[in-house]
Formats: sequence, structure tokens, C-alpha cells
Amino acid sequence: MLTSAYTDKPLSPFFTRALSQFIHQALETIKRYDQRHRQRRALLQLDARLLDDIALSSQQVRCEARKYFWQ
Repeated sequence: MLTSAYTDKPLSPFFTRALSQFIHQALETIKRYDQRHRQRRALLQLDARLLDDIALSSQQVRCEARKYFWQ
């Protein structure tokens, strides 16, 4: 059971549930950002033949790789 740092009273179930959901969403967002970053770096490693296979030009790949992780 979580308690407040200022009192020994337990935190309300609503607060602990909301805090848990917030932390879960924050972690999911970080995972999504990391996944985008890794995928964009992997795209940069593909040669022209593989880019043709997935219908992307090297210009498109460079443009995608320049994006910030949150985009």
C-alpha cells in the first residue's frame, strides 16, 4: 500500500490507479520513441536494392531519418 510522503495516511485507490496509468503511458511512449529511432537508423543501413523492394528512395529515407524521435 502506498502512503503519502508527508503523512502516514494511505493514498486513495483512485490516485494510485491514476498514477499507475500515467507511468504505464509514459513508458509506452518512451518505447514508441525508441522504436521509431531504431527503425529510422535501420532504414539508413539498407542498400538501393532493398529500398527498391520497399518502394522507398534514398531521398525519402534521409528525410525520414532526419525526423525527431517524437515525430
